[in-house]
Amino acid sequence: GATITGALAATPSFFAYLASDQAASDASWTKITVNTELYDTGGCYDHSSNYRFTPTTAGKYNVVYGITFNPFAADDVSEALLGIYKNGSLFIQPSNAYGTHPVTSNTITGSQILDFNGSSDYIELYGYFNFVNSGNTGAKFNSYKRSCYLGASLIVGA
Repeated sequence: GATITGALAATPSFFAYLASDQAASDASWTKITVNTELYDTGGCYDHSSNYRFTPTTAGKYNVVYGITFNPFAADDVSEALLGIYKNGSLFIQPSNAYGTHPVTSNTITGSQILDFNGSSDYIELYGYFNFVNSGNTGAKFNSYKRSCYLGASLIVGA
């Protein structure tokens, strides 16, 4: 019969997504500008300049992430990688390799439990492409239906 009130009101959590398509460069990491928040309890996600999550509560967080990309031509991309950068360094790197097989669209998603210190630890979302030939027309990160996203929720405090 007990009632819990406000238990999750201050829990740092957010979900942000890419609002419009973003160009990708060949053979270099590109920070994805996940600039639209669906929610942000605690205001710990910067959706306007750094596009990073810096929670103010120490603990373990469930982090979710995904990118969808579209090559401008079917055979432009030989490899695509998603990168979660923690404190400015590559921390998680799921990838897809295609070789010379045509690819019209693909998605990389995942989740991971990460520790944050509650003051200076932060994460950011990046993508990486290798184009088949240097003369290819390239690829883009797709914004359709929130298909490039980053989110996190506190699951247990420090």
